[in-house]
Amino acid sequence: MRLVAAKGNRAEELRAAWERALEKGKHADAAKALQGSKDQARGKQALATCLSIIGKTDDATRVYRELIAANPKDAPAMRALTQLLLQTNSRVEARKVLDQIAGIKDVSPEDADWAYRTKAVLAATENGYQGTMAGIKLLEDAPAKSVEDRRTRARLLASIRNRESREQAASLLEELIKTDSPVPDDLYLLAQIYDSGGKWSRSRELYQKLVVSQARNPNVLSVFIRALIKHKETVEAQAWLDKL
Repeated sequence: MRLVAAKGNRAEELRAAWERALEKGKHADAAKALQGSKDQARGKQALATCLSIIGKTDDATRVYRELIAANPKDAPAMRALTQLLLQTNSRVEARKVLDQIAGIKDVSPEDADWAYRTKAVLAATENGYQGTMAGIKLLEDAPAKSVEDRRTRARLLASIRNRESREQAASLLEELIKTDSPVPDDLYLLAQIYDSGGKWSRSRELYQKLVVSQARNPNVLSVFIRALIKHKETVEAQAWLDKL
């Protein structure tokens, strides 16, 4: 990656210092190296990222806002700022930025969908059950109805502790598994829903798929082993335990 913050040797020095720091995971040093290029959009974006990683959220917020002021159509900067604001529980400000994204005339479908979905999740995390239902309704009415919209709706439905909602969540997840590429969290959540609903056979099948797909993740295997023990399948649990 090239920095365009300075000219000639200075630009190369900044680039080299930044890349060395990032390779070593020294984000504070990377941020320091980027200070000399912060008047350029590309360098500012990287600077804001480094600042947020090292916990300098106020500085990162300021840099993101400078980027957006310079380019009111900078959806990636708006998304990053939204996430940072949510991390610091600045929900009102986060909503304002989401509205900015939605107001961009030629915003990409991906950015528009992300903003809509994030607003739905925000609604779902407020006002208890009513908020959750409001978030689910927003996702049901989502213009894109993307895979992520359906996945998020399934997770919100699963969070409601009643049989009907969890069955709806299971139906959505089963559809995702059949028609799209499921992520491990899809299999895990669906396995949990079936297990808690008394459908151990299907739950067991999903846990096994999850273990195969996440062969190098001991935490996944541990979850499956605990489920086997809960259902008194101790012989198989021991066989899997020997693989840890």
